[in-house]
Amino acid sequence: MAKTAGIGEGTIFKYFKNKAGLLQAVLAPITSTLIPNFQHDVLVQLKGQSYPSSLAFCQSLMTERLQFLRQNWYLMALVLDQLLVNPPLREQLQQFATTNGNQAFITEFNQLLDHYFPTNITYQTFLLEVCRLLFGEYFKLMTVNRDNFDWETESQKLGAQLNIYLTM
Repeated sequence: MAKTAGIGEGTIFKYFKNKAGLLQAVLAPITSTLIPNFQHDVLVQLKGQSYPSSLAFCQSLMTERLQFLRQNWYLMALVLDQLLVNPPLREQLQQFATTNGNQAFITEFNQLLDHYFPTNITYQTFLLEVCRLLFGEYFKLMTVNRDNFDWETESQKLGAQLNIYLTM
């Protein structure tokens, strides 16, 4: 990493006590900036459209999220890796799935869900199901050639799976 940055390894450790400190510095913007921006962007996208059905709503969301996954492949690998071994990161991400400091977003998102899903789906349920589907897709993508992957078809399938789960 130091070589890529064009600096000596000692310079890095002048600012970071160890590799864990460096990793935390890399991950901190993800939880403090990227995730709130992600939430805002998704909400703007979904509120800015009128979908004819819950299926269209789910397919639009999954198409956009799969595109995000495609564009941020290596960042997602880092985050997923760290979710397995880094309890503080897991706790930070869990806070974004709760109302801690996020109540305005969750209230608006729940209003969208109420419109498309009369079965009283909550933001937390929705988020967990979206994550389950996307993480499953991510692991599937690790075993296939991403250049030959039919992103549009797969995103439509994911949207249909999400809709089936939420309308059961």
